[in-house]
Amino acid sequence: PLQVVVNVVRKAAVFNKVLCSAALRQRINKDLMMGKKDMTVEEFMLIKQLVILAMLWVVAAMGMLSSQETMIPMVGMCLAVGYLMPDLWLKARIKKIKDSLVRDLPDTVDLLALCVNAGLDFMMALKYLVEKSPPSVIMDELAIMMQEINVGKPRREALRSMAKKYELPDLSTFSRTLIQADRMGTSV
Repeated sequence: PLQVVVNVVRKAAVFNKVLCSAALRQRINKDLMMGKKDMTVEEFMLIKQLVILAMLWVVAAMGMLSSQETMIPMVGMCLAVGYLMPDLWLKARIKKIKDSLVRDLPDTVDLLALCVNAGLDFMMALKYLVEKSPPSVIMDELAIMMQEINVGKPRREALRSMAKKYELPDLSTFSRTLIQADRMGTSV
């Protein structure tokens, strides 16, 4: 039953294609990727519309749409809050993920340095770390970076794309350091 609802929602979301400009589509898509949500921009817009309808229904059920003086402000409030609520939820999710990345990065760097100092090359140290560490956001990102490198993406590009994805100063510094070590041929 849940899968049927999901399929209906995905099919209904197609009608939202015309609502999304290229800039809006790019911003929402980036936020959905950072928030690790597996949905399209159209589906996210449909969620916004459903929240607006739910808020209108609640306000109507409470009788706040019965008089002319309250109808227009209440409808406007439902539109604004319903449109912004999914964005606020996604931004909070992204902040939680970024905080997790910043919190776990120093330990990850230390473990990578330990593995490299123990004689493993960078890729083997990365593989060992991803396999042996408990699941976390940073390990997921390192696993994605490893997969990109394994399918042929240059290490520098994989590191740059990971840093660019989250736009965190600490992650960017980490990536730049590894890229510079790779470019100069120095030890990681």
